[in-house]
Amino acid sequence: MNADVDLIAAGLLLELKTGLGSMRRDGRRRSSLEAPTIMQLLGYVLLDFPDEFAIKAVGVYNARYAHLTT
Repeated sequence: MNADVDLIAAGLLLELKTGLGSMRRDGRRRSSLEAPTIMQLLGYVLLDFPDEFAIKAVGVYNARYAHLTT
């Protein structure tokens, strides 16, 4: 089962993911940043009209692979 969560801390909007990731040709899996995730994060930033959360950066952390992209 996949799970994800969003949080904002110190101006960073962070999406936490636990998915398996896409399959490589050799059968191994990899962490990937997909378009729907990017669009979701962009939507959150753009919808913060009053700058209530003071978002200065966005990131995605895949806990399964211990990989952070900001």
